[in-house]
Formats: sequence, C-alpha cells, structure tokens
Amino acid sequence: MNDMRKRTPHCVALVSTALMTLSVTVSAQEMSPVLEASGSPAADTISDFRAYKPLDVSTQVRWWRNSSARTEQSPSTKQSCSACGFVLGVGLGFVAHESGHLLANGVLGTDVYFKKVTAAGLPFFAIAHREVLSQRQEFAVSSAGFLAQFTAVEWVLTRTPELRDRPASVSKGVLAFHLGTSAMYGIAGLGHWGPLERDTRGMATSLGIDEQWVGVAVLAPAILDTYRYFRPSSKWARWSSRISKIVILIPLFTYLS
Repeated sequence: MNDMRKRTPHCVALVSTALMTLSVTVSAQEMSPVLEASGSPAADTISDFRAYKPLDVSTQVRWWRNSSARTEQSPSTKQSCSACGFVLGVGLGFVAHESGHLLANGVLGTDVYFKKVTAAGLPFFAIAHREVLSQRQEFAVSSAGFLAQFTAVEWVLTRTPELRDRPASVSKGVLAFHLGTSAMYGIAGLGHWGPLERDTRGMATSLGIDEQWVGVAVLAPAILDTYRYFRPSSKWARWSSRISKIVILIPLFTYLS
C-alpha cells in the first residue's frame, strides 16, 4: 500500500507534465500564424538600436525593411518547420498514449517494467506488469492508452474544428498519431495479429469476448475523426465520435470484477 502511494504521485506528475506540454505546444503553434499575420517585426537586435536614428527617416525605412525581411521565411524553411512540428505532434500523441498506461498502473500500484516485443518484424516495447490483475484492472490498464489518446485528440478537434484549413502542424501530428495508431490496433484486433501484449488483446481477454469486437470499437473513433477532419461542420460526426470514445469506459462500470 505504501509502494502504491509512492508510485501514484510520480505517475500523475508524469502524465500531468505530458498533457501540459501538449497543451502549451499546441497553443503556441496555433498563435504563430496570428503573429505572422499581424505583420509585427522581429525583436530588435543590439545592432538595430545602434544604427537607429530617430530623426533620420531614410535610416528608419531601411531598418524597417531589414526587420521585415528577417521575419519572412523561404518556402523550404516553412516546409521544414511544418515537418518538424508534425513530427513533434506525433511524438506528443505517443507520449499521451503511453502516459495513460503508466497512470493506470500507478493508480493500481502495479510493478511495471518495459518489455521488448516485435511488431510486424520491427522491435518495439510494451509496458508490462508483474502482478496478476483482476478483469477490471486488466481492462483499465489495457484501455488507458486509448483513453488518453482519445482525450488528447478530442481536445485538439474541439479546440480547432477547422484543423484542415489551418497551418497547425503540431495538432495535425497529434491527430495523425491517433488515426494511425487506432487503425493499426483496429486492424490487428480484427485479424488477431501482432504481439501477445497488444492492447486490444488485453481488453478482449479481460472482457471474455472476441478481439474483433474490440478492434471495431477502436477503429470507429478513427473513422469518425477522419470524417470530422474533412467535414468539421458535421454535428452528427462530432457527437458520434465522442460517444464512440466514451463507449470504451462502459465495461469498467458494468460486469467486470
């Protein structure tokens, strides 16, 4: 019990830090287009102030042009920045997913460790636990990654519904991770493919049902969120997506023991 109390604050702090990082990063990259559109010049440098003469109009004009030129980026630079932001968003989505597993294990006080696994011939890792858990506990740990991932992407889509029309590369990266991971797990569940430690198998085993049903439950939010990306004004898609994400919580409050 004491070990559980010691672990839980650390896990909560880790997850809180991850979510705060996601929030601050997405907010910052959403503000950058606004600042660019305002036409505000870059911060003055020491050399700018030395060369600046209040009574010399030609010097002021030349300084303004130089400052404006520094704020403009070449197309290749903008593409590189967008690519970096996209990769960062994918990484934040991954952190959110894995943090969900760590939080669930921390709340339950389980002894976790990183286990090497192979997925589609590629080396990867899984967060495993040494204790034998009850059905409800096993389902909570296995589904926690999806719940954290769903929460992050729902926050992004609710905050920026017209994401497709905005240069929000970090947010698009978070969405891409969600769509890709859900599709991968959904297909794996439908075909019973992948390592034994896959989340969909853990959820299905704890429920005592065929893994294909879990695959459908995981795949549905990805399909609906893809539609929301292209049709942000669709109310039925928005609420259907939210309901499909909440459905995964139902087994935790029903017959699982």
